[in-house]
Amino acid sequence: MEDKHRFEFLITGYADPPYLLEDHFNNIGGRALMHVVRKSLVARGYTCDEVDQEDYGWSVLAEKPNESYHIALGVWSDVNDDLTSTSEGWLDVSVWDTRGLIQRWFKKREMPSIRDTDGATELRSVLKETGGIQTMKEIYMNND
Repeated sequence: MEDKHRFEFLITGYADPPYLLEDHFNNIGGRALMHVVRKSLVARGYTCDEVDQEDYGWSVLAEKPNESYHIALGVWSDVNDDLTSTSEGWLDVSVWDTRGLIQRWFKKREMPSIRDTDGATELRSVLKETGGIQTMKEIYMNND
């Protein structure tokens, strides 16, 4: 079972430079915003890896003791966008599976649901504190 909490939003002020969009696998923006999200999580006590490019957008692993989250983010940008452009964006947060291979095979320990953790609450606060977000919708997604 994997579930995630999705935030969908309109955002202004975080257009990535054209060369980053052209170099991305799928021309998906959001790198600038993901760096702001990462910095906010570090300020809240999380250890975060570096922002990484993925085929769906940008990715960060954020961890605290007993909490590990995978955060994926994408902003539908255009190479002609600038800091005054408004774009559609999304951010997914899910519990990162830290179980060992044997624990996964034999289900020695169940994965917690994102609903049973603080991950979505933390990301909601981070996004609300981030300037430029005009509207935000939340969706809980369960892939049973």
